[in-house]
Amino acid sequence: YQRRVRGTILLLFENMASKRSILVFEATSKEGFGVAEALSKDYNDLFEVFAFVRDTDSELAKELVNQFGVKLIKGDIESEQDVKRALKDKYGAFVDLDYWTLGFEGEIETGKKIAKAAKEANIKHLVFSYLDHVELITDGKFKIRQYDSKGLIGKEIKSLGLPYTFAKYSFYYENLYEASGAPRIDDSGNYLFSYPLRDKRLAMCPARDAGRAVAKIFKLGEEYIGKEVGLAGSFLTGEEISQIFSKTTGLKSMYIDLPDTDANMGKDLWQFKREYETRYEDWVNQTKLLHPGILSFEDWLKTTKFCQ
Repeated sequence: YQRRVRGTILLLFENMASKRSILVFEATSKEGFGVAEALSKDYNDLFEVFAFVRDTDSELAKELVNQFGVKLIKGDIESEQDVKRALKDKYGAFVDLDYWTLGFEGEIETGKKIAKAAKEANIKHLVFSYLDHVELITDGKFKIRQYDSKGLIGKEIKSLGLPYTFAKYSFYYENLYEASGAPRIDDSGNYLFSYPLRDKRLAMCPARDAGRAVAKIFKLGEEYIGKEVGLAGSFLTGEEISQIFSKTTGLKSMYIDLPDTDANMGKDLWQFKREYETRYEDWVNQTKLLHPGILSFEDWLKTTKFCQ
């Protein structure tokens, strides 16, 4: 009996030692939370998950600990010392940076700092939430600062020779809950989806559910080193977004094609999307290779307040 107990304890320690430690920056963002959750739920036997958070007492941080067994690391993502401390002895890291908090120069500085620290820590797999370097790929025709900042960080990651994967999240379904993307309601009770898409399609994804695709990237490891992966669950026109919304929720809706000058986040963004988003048509297939059950827009709506 004592030998069996000792053997069980030894096996537990061996399993713990064989797990690869993954650090998630920032783990209470939409993307970060989804990745930390998926790594813990889908691959608990493979990975030990650490969440880098500013506030360990936030509701989301507590949920990561209590629901998914994630270990918290408190720190300031702009602190080089905190970042280095968090990356020590980790196998891999997922990095999601918030342009709207850090600003253009701040995001670039923070991203480069993390990349350098990851190189020094000998990180074996860095998955970076990336956006196209728009100024570069359009030869200066368009400049979108929240894209170009991530593009410049990606350039730094490559130059350092880090083993990377770039995860390219598309337009979040969750934006429908927020001021910048939420549909207005007119006097007749119609939900108004207003974007300057013309007849073009928009790649869209559930930010939290897409974390399961990123978790699979960590599992597959070498197969995805050096690759860019588009993440999307649907690829829809504005009219299709409205039609699916009405069909699924039973609520009236309309699509309004805005002029670029009236759109949130600037005309360059929407012109870029119309001219280049057609290249993203395969993103749904790329995502389904990693997460076959990625939520479509219709399936995601069924989980929301719109259907309650």
